[in-house]
Amino acid sequence: PEALKLNVIYYNQSVIALQIEPMVIEWLKVKVPIALREKYIEKDAEIWTATLSKYSGYVGKEIWFNPQDESELIMVIYW
Repeated sequence: PEALKLNVIYYNQSVIALQIEPMVIEWLKVKVPIALREKYIEKDAEIWTATLSKYSGYVGKEIWFNPQDESELIMVIYW
């Protein structure tokens, strides 16, 4: 995704909140047999990521591997 932007919100000269943009809107976990993992990622990019990228506000998507469970993929989608 593009670079993250940090907004600091103040009240009476004190920091009361931090807002990070772009925001993670979706955090999806899926189980995929290890033998099919690369094919799943290819098809996900071909079908789902290609579709999401057509919507305004879509920033990007990352796919993470769970080091404690090789069959679990975590998809983080930024808007």
